[in-house]
Amino acid sequence: MMVQLAVCIKSVESSRCETPWSEVEGLLKISSNETKTEYSVQKDSYNYLWVVLRDLDFDNLVAKVQMVSSTLIYEGFGTQLLAAIYRFKGNTMVYWIYSFNEGTYYPFVPSGSSRRDNAFKLRLKSVVETGLPIVKDLISWYHLWSTPI
Repeated sequence: MMVQLAVCIKSVESSRCETPWSEVEGLLKISSNETKTEYSVQKDSYNYLWVVLRDLDFDNLVAKVQMVSSTLIYEGFGTQLLAAIYRFKGNTMVYWIYSFNEGTYYPFVPSGSSRRDNAFKLRLKSVVETGLPIVKDLISWYHLWSTPI
């Protein structure tokens, strides 16, 4: 099954940003040839950049997120990293969102148009909170309705 993941980055309109983006895209191209990871870079209606990754191997995707984020942090653009979104599809669509600012995760479970399944989110939290750092303040569990994945 194809797994999808995306990294959301606040856009910077600056020529200073061209070098890190060239490096990120070059690294993605080289590493994707090896792992067969599909990737694209998209801009949304809020002017955020999304690095969208697709692969059959979840570990490949995690490594790519680490590569993208580490490169941007090294180049001085770490504050532009907003979130990494991991999409899992079973009977229900579940997203795990990693906040780069907080270094923590939280679940997002959409259920229909602009609605979410709060009970299922809380069950997910209780199951994984011993193994993953979870955002403690539920108010900070932002909904990402229009992600490209």
